[in-house]
Amino acid sequence: MYQLIEFFSNHIILFIVFIILLSMILTLEVNNITKQYKSLSHQELTKMINQSKITLIDLRSKDEFLKGHIIDSMNVNLEEISDKKIDKNNPIIAYSTTEPEAITAAKKFVKEGYNSVYYLEGGLQSWIEHNMPLVGDNKK
Repeated sequence: MYQLIEFFSNHIILFIVFIILLSMILTLEVNNITKQYKSLSHQELTKMINQSKITLIDLRSKDEFLKGHIIDSMNVNLEEISDKKIDKNNPIIAYSTTEPEAITAAKKFVKEGYNSVYYLEGGLQSWIEHNMPLVGDNKK
């Protein structure tokens, strides 16, 4: 025990850095465990589309939506989430061109009382980069 105390007193900066890193890791892990929405990869989303009843929410503009969207998606603007009547029994999966807007929408769905909320990891851009299908006028 004495040697451990001596080590920490001789390497105080190393000890402080260790404590800071440990607390950051624990904070991130606790946040991941307790947050009420989760990310889905394009593979996980494909499985959910094929295996269960879900509600896909495309957060992009109407024009972008019409040019190409994931099959069975409904177009909802971020500001309209509170006004829309969306079945709370189905899992909700939000996506936009990039991930941050979808995360914001996921948080909003949780605040509105939805229990099973997800967002597409990497956004629609990731979906397209993995050559996943779109439906619409100008599919990519």
